[in-house]
Amino acid sequence: MNDKVKKILMVIYVLTIVAMLATSTFAYFTYLNVSNMSPKVEASSATLEMLVFDMGNAINIHASLDNFGEDASSIIEKTYASAELIWNKEEIVEHTYDISLNIAKNDFEYSIDENSAELILTITDPEGNEVTDIEGLDYVSVRDINGKIIHGFDITTKYGKINIVKDYKIATSLTAITQIWNMEVTFVNLDASQAVNMGKELVGNFKIEKTS
Repeated sequence: MNDKVKKILMVIYVLTIVAMLATSTFAYFTYLNVSNMSPKVEASSATLEMLVFDMGNAINIHASLDNFGEDASSIIEKTYASAELIWNKEEIVEHTYDISLNIAKNDFEYSIDENSAELILTITDPEGNEVTDIEGLDYVSVRDINGKIIHGFDITTKYGKINIVKDYKIATSLTAITQIWNMEVTFVNLDASQAVNMGKELVGNFKIEKTS
């Protein structure tokens, strides 16, 4: 057998192997995509599984004479975190995830005293219920200068990582399910001088990650 024939047979052999792999590996697949992680693809029989996390914008509160004063409303920044699970089998598939807040910068102070919260974190879970218990944070109610009552967690001087929820379950069968957590941070306009916080800033990011 000459070299030319050998080369032709080798090309045919390689193309055959590639075709076989393409047919067997990618006919059906499981696709798992988690925020901030590399996608994972596995061969499986007629199975589609997809877990996708999404985040809103970062929280940025900045008080200045232009947006805060006696006649101004409280400053509110809103964002969200969501988890979507898709599964096409009759049996239930289940995962869990954590949500945390990382405050990268916060130079706010208490203008009056530590009983007068000024930065309030408010969170609503996927069922539409307000979260009222987070380890390490005090749940408070504050009246602003316009008489509005604001409920949430006092983060006036907080910095670093705050665990919002741990090992929250998401499960489904034969369909897709989406869980949305709505969050907002309010700089409360109090009926008192808050000049100490003019020019101050809070910057924070929410993070959602799979645990199982």
